[in-house]
Amino acid sequence: MRSKHASFLTVICLVLCSTAMSTVSAYSSSSPSSLISAESFATVKDRPAQRLTLFYFSTDRDSEKQVTLLERTAQRLHSLTSSIPALAALQYVHVDCDLPINAPECRDASFRPGQSWMFTSLPQEGIQQYNGPRTLSALITHIRHKFLPTHADLVRHLMNESSLWHQLDDSPIQPPRPIFVKFFEHWCAHCQQLARPFTQAAGFFNGQIEFREVECSKNKQTQTFCQHQAISSYPTLILFDGEQKVRYERLDKTIREYHAFFRQHLSPQQYSIIDISEEDGAAVYDEEASRRRSRSRKKQKKDTQADDEDEEREDSDSGEEDGEQGRSQRTSQRRRKSKGSQSRKRRMKRKARSRRRANEAHLHDEL
Repeated sequence: MRSKHASFLTVICLVLCSTAMSTVSAYSSSSPSSLISAESFATVKDRPAQRLTLFYFSTDRDSEKQVTLLERTAQRLHSLTSSIPALAALQYVHVDCDLPINAPECRDASFRPGQSWMFTSLPQEGIQQYNGPRTLSALITHIRHKFLPTHADLVRHLMNESSLWHQLDDSPIQPPRPIFVKFFEHWCAHCQQLARPFTQAAGFFNGQIEFREVECSKNKQTQTFCQHQAISSYPTLILFDGEQKVRYERLDKTIREYHAFFRQHLSPQQYSIIDISEEDGAAVYDEEASRRRSRSRKKQKKDTQADDEDEEREDSDSGEEDGEQGRSQRTSQRRRKSKGSQSRKRRMKRKARSRRRANEAHLHDEL
């Protein structure tokens, strides 16, 4: 009798355990927390991987909120793997600095209670701290931008200073498209980390900003170029628009920060991106400014074509009626008109150069 009772209890236990295991399994497969894991500081440091890592103190009031944000971010990014397959390799990790195993290394990293820190770790750019807003939309946009395609063909090398001014002074587009220049050295580790994100930004801002780069030690001309720009650290980023030059001195070199920088220093006629979409991280354009710029370019092209057609018509209509003297007069008029236009262009270039020299002198005094 006792043996039968024990067998019955064993069966009941097995049924209950099986039910519990299936419930846990179903929860873990559907819960976003299954995408994140708790790791030690040493594991994160010694085992490189593609990660989004949260360092926090569990005794802090908002620690649960930060872990929840990591869970929601993991869930949202996991849903995007079909459109961005590279996201599948990204791990989501949190490290509790209150645990004795993590406390010494957290102290060495200057992590203190009352704050939390987020870092991305990607092979192409190393470990980068996230300093943006702690909101789901901002964090998703930040990660999406890190997986944008690269456009190395849009980042051209400048071999001397005159090539930069030539692009600005002789641009057929008015006002000229701003140029964002990266001054770097091949041996610089930070420059190597910036290489891929810079080409990603070139693709994102294509049509608005021209991206260029100068390797300062490439030759004597590039050395002189960098000396004229007072380059003393690498990488250094400077925005040129023909009227001014502005150094990029923000902490983060991300697409969102670039956008804020361009909005601050460029007019709507030069830069028509007004926001970055929280839905898909794409640029949101000022449609009216874009239409005005498009109309202006079309008008310039139309005026040029009309001038050429008028000259051809004058030549064909005159024929032999005016004789050699009439043709000579029209030729002289066109030459005077051309000289006047060239003279105006030279005056505009001289003014632009003087403004640039004044800005350079002011910047040199500040340095």
